Amino acid sequence: MPMIDVYATAGTFADKHQLATDLAAAVMAVEQVPDIPMFRQNTAAFIHELPAGDLSNVDGDTGYVRIQVLTNAGALDRDKQLAVVERLTAIAASAAGHPSQAARTWVLLIEAPDGGWGIAGQANTNAELVVAARAQIASLQAGGPATKSQHPLTPAGKDPRAQDGPTIVAGHSYGGQIVTALGTDAPNAAGLVYIAAFALDQGEALGALLSQGPTPPALEHLFTDPQGFSWLAEADYVHHFAADVDAVKAKVMYATQQALAGSTFNDVMGIPAWKSLPSWYLVATEDQAIPPDAERLFASRMGATTIEVAASHVAMVSHPDEVAQLITTAAAACAAPTT
Repeated sequence: MPMIDVYATAGTFADKHQLATDLAAAVMAVEQVPDIPMFRQNTAAFIHELPAGDLSNVDGDTGYVRIQVLTNAGALDRDKQLAVVERLTAIAASAAGHPSQAARTWVLLIEAPDGGWGIAGQANTNAELVVAARAQIASLQAGGPATKSQHPLTPAGKDPRAQDGPTIVAGHSYGGQIVTALGTDAPNAAGLVYIAAFALDQGEALGALLSQGPTPPALEHLFTDPQGFSWLAEADYVHHFAADVDAVKAKVMYATQQALAGSTFNDVMGIPAWKSLPSWYLVATEDQAIPPDAERLFASRMGATTIEVAASHVAMVSHPDEVAQLITTAAAACAAPTT
């Protein structure tokens, strides 16, 4: 939730409100935080106009613009720092109507100490902000938390039954349940891709499967709220579920996690879709949510084309290229003419 202050000589910018809006939106986009009211309403830019002659460098030159961006501690890694400076400089130059303004724009990045972010009279730590964001996201999630795998309700356009032609269906983690539960209900599904995902057989239930061995570290403190939805604890999410993801990003992922209805652990799988469709499987060898050996078992018994990647449970975040390549490979194989 950055605070942005712009200092410039009066008259530098014709539309100060639009400039403030553009700067705030740009920093929020670079931060990659969820697009929720909490972040939108508390990311802002302030345009400060100085009288002529109130700004000068050592040589007496004027016409400079200073942009100061205050963020939470650790919010911007090096790539994001570079992106913020580049985008804000370009926005300022465009708003000034002079490309040369870019050479006379300074962007300064500073961090608030943890616990120093005050909203509504409360000084918040990063952890407290994450909790607040998670609570707001949970209340906004359309359709509520994931529930029955037998009824794979997905956003319009994402349900394979709504596609116009042959479709590759990919699922991660519990998404594997949704993929598998398609059964024969998606005639245009051409192939299945599992990314460190559950792939049950007919008659199996997720809860019974998980109870067969020790609790994985990422699920050690899984808890159920009063509404019956299950959530991962923050420490387990950051240090085990997304162990190979930047800690700040992992905390955002924790805050935006999709709850799982407790009843899903007792859902019994019907005829699995992988029995009639070609399948591909990515085994995450460093997975602490689903044991890698369990993933290998899933892949083996479905006869899936399998690759292994040294990744945590969220391989699509830490190793997106490998995940994308596997899906591309599956699509190419399913599109190839048969002889």
